Amino acid sequence: MSAPRKKAEYKRVAERAKEGDLSGLIEPFDYLLLEALPDEGTNVGGLYQVGSTVRQLAKDFSKMSGEPISTTLIASRMVSLKYHKLARGVKLVSQNRGGNAWQRTVYGKEVAEQWRASQTSTEA
Repeated sequence: MSAPRKKAEYKRVAERAKEGDLSGLIEPFDYLLLEALPDEGTNVGGLYQVGSTVRQLAKDFSKMSGEPISTTLIASRMVSLKYHKLARGVKLVSQNRGGNAWQRTVYGKEVAEQWRASQTSTEA
C-alpha cells in the first residue's frame, strides 16, 4: 500500500472515529492493548512520561499468548488506536536514551472499560 493511500485511509478512520465509529478495531486484540497501556498523563515524579513501548507490548503479548507477536503488528495497531483517538504517543526518557512509548487517552480508557464490562456481562 502506498504512503498517500495509507494516509488517506487513516484520515477516513479518524473522521469515522470522531462520530464514535470503532468498527476499525480488532476485537479482542485492540481492547487488550488498551488495557495494557498506562493512562494518559502518567509520569514518574512529575518529571518523566511513563508509557509502553511497542517492543515491550510485543514481548508481553507473546508471553501471554504463547506465540510470537511481531512488533510490526503491535506498531500498526497502535497507529490505528492513535487515529481512533484511543492512544497517544509520548516521548520516553529512560537510561539517558529517548524513545517513543504509548499511553491510552481518557477516551481510550472509557472504551476499554466499556468493552471489559460487556465481556463480563456476557460471561455471567
